[in-house]
Amino acid sequence: MEKIWLYGTGGHAAVIADMILSMQCFEIAGFIDDNVQKQGKIFYKQARVFAPDEFLLESDRLHIKNIIFAIGNNVVRKKLAELYRDFNFPTIIHPTAIVGKFVKIGCGTVVMPYAILETEAVVGEHGIINNNAIIGHNSVIGAYCHIGGRVVLSGGTHIGKCCLVGVGASVPPLTVIGDYCKIGAGSVVSRNVPDHSFMFGNPARPINKLLGDE
Repeated sequence: MEKIWLYGTGGHAAVIADMILSMQCFEIAGFIDDNVQKQGKIFYKQARVFAPDEFLLESDRLHIKNIIFAIGNNVVRKKLAELYRDFNFPTIIHPTAIVGKFVKIGCGTVVMPYAILETEAVVGEHGIINNNAIIGHNSVIGAYCHIGGRVVLSGGTHIGKCCLVGVGASVPPLTVIGDYCKIGAGSVVSRNVPDHSFMFGNPARPINKLLGDE
């Protein structure tokens, strides 16, 4: 069985580790974290936590090039993907997820249990499709997005890069949401959303402009 590194030691990392263990698709080589308080300890009762520099040396020694960025922050995942671009980024899809014919899912993306991706949907690299999310047919989701649990994206929706769509939000057909947007939990989007917006409510209204940098 091939080995894989997980970058991160938070709750999201534990969920992805649990998926990998239950699916038996990889053996976890170790976890990586910048926090010196966590380094050298065992995370999730599975493997040691390495410092980034130490992990690079160990990866070369053991010839392990698979890595998943198990971090919920979209911008951080983007920066890590650029930093470690010479690694392999497997796509992790839980067996309970329903993935339609002609769906395209980018490298490094994680599709959580019971998510539904309808035919011809496209999901960019290093994304998160969380539990029970529904991605409608012909929808396009940009790179580094997090689509929260129980989100409903109707057919033909277009989501820009580095967006967060919060738990239980819904988006009507053919809606366009720009880059670096945040849609608050439970919100109902009723119109197109410009870049760097924070929308919340039913119907969703702009709260303020986000400060995320490209």
